[in-house]
Amino acid sequence: MGNLKDHLDTIEIKGLRFNGRHGVHREEKEKGAPFIYDVVYTVDEGADPLSDDIRNTVSYSDVVRLIKDINCSASYDLIETLADVSCRRILEAFPKVYSVSVRVSKPEAPVTEEFSDIAAIKKRNWEKIAVSFGGNQGDTKKIFSDALDAIKGNKAIRNIKISDLIKTKAYGYKDQPDFLNGCFLAETYLSPRELLRFLNEIEAENGRERTIRWGPRTLDLDIILYGDICINEEDLVIPHIDFRNRRFVLEPLSDIGGYLKDPVTGKTIDLLYKELKKKGFRE
Repeated sequence: MGNLKDHLDTIEIKGLRFNGRHGVHREEKEKGAPFIYDVVYTVDEGADPLSDDIRNTVSYSDVVRLIKDINCSASYDLIETLADVSCRRILEAFPKVYSVSVRVSKPEAPVTEEFSDIAAIKKRNWEKIAVSFGGNQGDTKKIFSDALDAIKGNKAIRNIKISDLIKTKAYGYKDQPDFLNGCFLAETYLSPRELLRFLNEIEAENGRERTIRWGPRTLDLDIILYGDICINEEDLVIPHIDFRNRRFVLEPLSDIGGYLKDPVTGKTIDLLYKELKKKGFRE
């Protein structure tokens, strides 16, 4: 889903040391202790990688200041959380950063045995996603608008591009009203499961009830593609199962992301849609 990774600069910051009040014990939060940060982040080098212009990168000084603020302005029980918050904040603060890894070391961790280091490492990066949405109950357009506003309000999702809506006959269970359907493209640093949980929460907030399979619903939000990732688990399948046979996914998705590739077949969305039209729609 694109070759941005081939045009990235890598910047490393090692051995940042700050006192912080992080830990599960009261004494750790009261007295504080040293924490050491190693940060690695990648930046899109832009149209002119030889410009030698700081405006085309992300200043390591700015990243250092942000890490210091995260370390000193709040208290966390776990260094895992501290590392993950650091990753999230860096991605949100600096749009040019594509990926980031943060290692938080706790050299004075309260353990009785001798050790050389205890650390937590977290990694986050922006991934392109394609999500379909549909519904046939209630004020569908308003429900879509409210759901998309909630998605736009999540700092972990950016660069949202929304398709036009299409009307289709019900898929599977036929005895129900026609559906309105659409798709959106975006980038997210949420993991696939975090994204699924977030979308399910939006569905529930808009009255989604899971009763009849393929039955009527106020809102359906399905992850179609997540980067080049393939997942096949009981409650999460990516690419979405059977999306290659669904007009209500391929038609709106082809309008905004026909160039995207299905990681299973290697075919573009445009090609999958052309093949589906030749076979005939099942909606």
